[in-house]
Amino acid sequence: MDRIKTGIYGLDDLIEGGFPAKRNILISGSCGTGKSILAMQYIFRGAAEYGEPGVFVTFDEMPDKIRQDMLRFGWDIKTLEEQEKIAIIDATSARAGLPSEEGHAILPGQMDLDKVLVEILAAARSIKAKRIAIDSIPAMSFQLEKESEIRRAVLKLSYVLSRSNYTALMTTEIGEQALTGGQSMTFSKYEVEEYVSCSTSSASARPPPARST
Repeated sequence: MDRIKTGIYGLDDLIEGGFPAKRNILISGSCGTGKSILAMQYIFRGAAEYGEPGVFVTFDEMPDKIRQDMLRFGWDIKTLEEQEKIAIIDATSARAGLPSEEGHAILPGQMDLDKVLVEILAAARSIKAKRIAIDSIPAMSFQLEKESEIRRAVLKLSYVLSRSNYTALMTTEIGEQALTGGQSMTFSKYEVEEYVSCSTSSASARPPPARST
């Protein structure tokens, strides 16, 4: 099986050299476990070290704040954007019903999944991306009322990305769970994400700053 190196300290050694190539990878964890950092490090390392440009789609945080926060780890996202090695798609502004000043953005009133997919694929083609990260599934699905609609959206998203030969990460938030107690652990919010992807827990995903440059 072909593998894509994540560049995340210690992770590649644990998962046989990296994520399976051209697959959808689900990053699950409760609030504050480092899902967004893991997803951005995957994109950053690919662009900076492995010659694999990447697209980061944010539904949860403004791009400027992401760039500022990632500088704490020594990750200069802005420079890689200028070199067309990384593209950040701003979907957060559209969720708030506001216009975006970003070069890649979802327009207010256009949070339809088909339009989101069109923007993702257009950005990916423009920089010849190999990697995509979507942060997060619950935020992307906020405008859908029924779980059946959300499940169809996740299935469609996973299918399109897989058919387009990208190695894609998708983050989802789950509640706190105990490792003991006899109950089965869950890895998704809508009970469908793990069935269309390879699942990875992000409970220890936060990278040490000293190894993140």
